[in-house]
Amino acid sequence: MSQKLNNTNLLLFLGSNISVTFGLSMFTIIMTWLAYNGRGSLMDSAFVSIAMMVAQLLIAPIGGVIADRSNRKKVIVLCRLLSCVVIFIVFLHFYINGKLGIVIVSMVATFLLTILSTLSGPVQSTILRELVEKEKFSSVYGNFIALSGVSRLVGQGIAGFLLAWIGTSWSLLTIFVVFIFGVLLIQFSKISTKPVNNYSESSSKLRELKEGWNYLINIPYLKWLLITACLTNVSHSSLTIAAPAIAKELGNGPQTFSLLTMSLVFGGLVCGVIGGRMTKKIKTGLAFGYLNLLTGLFTIIIAFSHSLILTCAAVFFLSFVITMDDIMYESIVMLLTDSRYRGRIKGLQVSIAMLLMPFAMLLGGYVGDLIGVRNLIVISSACVFLAAIICFTNKHVRSVYSGHYEHAVKNETMQIKL
Repeated sequence: MSQKLNNTNLLLFLGSNISVTFGLSMFTIIMTWLAYNGRGSLMDSAFVSIAMMVAQLLIAPIGGVIADRSNRKKVIVLCRLLSCVVIFIVFLHFYINGKLGIVIVSMVATFLLTILSTLSGPVQSTILRELVEKEKFSSVYGNFIALSGVSRLVGQGIAGFLLAWIGTSWSLLTIFVVFIFGVLLIQFSKISTKPVNNYSESSSKLRELKEGWNYLINIPYLKWLLITACLTNVSHSSLTIAAPAIAKELGNGPQTFSLLTMSLVFGGLVCGVIGGRMTKKIKTGLAFGYLNLLTGLFTIIIAFSHSLILTCAAVFFLSFVITMDDIMYESIVMLLTDSRYRGRIKGLQVSIAMLLMPFAMLLGGYVGDLIGVRNLIVISSACVFLAAIICFTNKHVRSVYSGHYEHAVKNETMQIKL
């Protein structure tokens, strides 16, 4: 009976997340399009993306603290209800006077919704870990990635059609209903509400965040995996800004760009379905080295390929490998990290990644203009190869999956002075 109940809660939890991901992707596409369409300015649409990055950068660490000290179900329900309020206000604005302050409204609304989704992100990770048995976590997390990818892809696709068919106001009302559905699903679930830490309300959140940071830098496998993740993020940022230029060089720019995007999405989806099961059979952290090595090789292929088919294939397998690395990384953090720090570790990782990405994109754009887009991709692959070298040579990364190391991690956790 308990297993059935747990499965029901897991399905309700996943259904709620899929529903919200679907609605959020629709909302982001609509806001970005409205910002661009107002004056036909790429800079206006860029402001919406910047608003998202800034919100994630500022809020992710706070979300980690909240995940470790609060009633997690209440946090998720409250964040999603507030998201409904934001969406409904935006709906009223466009219903009454849709042409007033489009760019500002799009930026502010996207910023607020990103804050709310970022606050609940670490909470969702800790809840998922508690709903799933340790042996099944990798598989379930892989399926979670696949389902989230599908809902995001479908949401982005439907958003444009809704705008054309029923207009901005009613599209926003549709998103509002989708979010309400997500709130109801999570409300009906019986997930744990007990905080993993018993801090008083007056306890300093800065102190709690510092504790999480100390844990992160004092557990060797977490510190070195974070360093390798930062290196790979720098490389991925360069690929992101290079994609349109590569598509243009291959011919039929917009259509080719769509094909490259689809290859990227499907690579992640396929890995999400089967990657979790594959990682269950991996017993050594050396796999991180091999995955980064493959990432570098596929990046090199993209840099030198002048064939659309070969480039799409390289992008597909690159996405597959990157998603596999993400599943392994998330599984390790959720399975081996002390439950008292999971939320803060997740929040700090997101914040650090978002801190690096804008700088990497700006630098990549500058360097790419100087030396050419393909040379930029070759240089960016060096970051991934460096990450592979670290994974192969660092003993903490190599042994991170062994039972002996798990026991050692627990002992080290007890000795950390915070």
